[in-house]
Amino acid sequence: MTVLITGGAGFIGTHLVRALTASNAAIRVAHRTVESQENMRVGHPLAEHVIADVTDRSGIRSALANVSTVYHLAGFGSPGATHEDDIKILRVNVSGTYTLLQESVAAGVERFVFASSASVYGDGPESPKTESMPTLPKSVYAASKIAGEDLCRVFHSQRGLDTRILRYFNVYGPDQDATMVVPRFVGMLMAGETVTLYGDGSQTRDFVHISDVIRATMLAGSVADPGSRIYNIASGSPTSIREMVEALSAALGVTAEVAYLPERPGEIRESLASTRIASNSLGFTAEVGLEQGLRNTLNPSHRFASTS
Repeated sequence: MTVLITGGAGFIGTHLVRALTASNAAIRVAHRTVESQENMRVGHPLAEHVIADVTDRSGIRSALANVSTVYHLAGFGSPGATHEDDIKILRVNVSGTYTLLQESVAAGVERFVFASSASVYGDGPESPKTESMPTLPKSVYAASKIAGEDLCRVFHSQRGLDTRILRYFNVYGPDQDATMVVPRFVGMLMAGETVTLYGDGSQTRDFVHISDVIRATMLAGSVADPGSRIYNIASGSPTSIREMVEALSAALGVTAEVAYLPERPGEIRESLASTRIASNSLGFTAEVGLEQGLRNTLNPSHRFASTS
């Protein structure tokens, strides 16, 4: 049987394609555009690449032929997205997820792994974040992820689809888009630019290396009966944004000049995960510490075995 990956051209998706290819799985990657399909085909020739936007029912129906497991990583937007993006976020992240779930049931898919986000927790005072806590979205993006999670639970309880929900925290690693936190800081530091931080830089994040994230994702797609359905995927260790700049400065051997800008609306102050359920149910514990992870990010030729 075949594994289908949506969002395979994204940061997490490309690493997942690489890892599953190394495991000799039969992989099909669904692309929204021909350009994405052709770019990925060059880098990952052993995978099958098809055009199938998650909002296109007929394309998704075709892509799901003979598929046993779906890794649904496709999505739009981020917690800092603009209000103009809201409709597209809802269309892709909610309607698209519903379409994929519905067609997965019709196609006889055995397992459905959904990429959610730590943003669903919002800025509640409890720490660390546990999967049983109430969700408190501070953005349309976070609300769309909650809706996707709820749809997964409905399709599990009412239609028998085995769904697993992964709440990714702050993922970083080689090949990440330059607009994301770690590569954006690296670019500023290497160019000798002033690093801009929103707020006072004391906001904490649970940074987790991509190799750990891929290992957790593959476990979610392979463990027979984990019992639980929602998992925090994180390191379980807090790092402030200011501390991340300092760690990167040390790794690069430069001195950082920092400027502080007003805090962005909807930004979360503290984000730290409990990973107990992922450990107990999936056998996942993060293995890559921040120092090692940053070395790999800055020198990606030193790949970790789990993503090679």
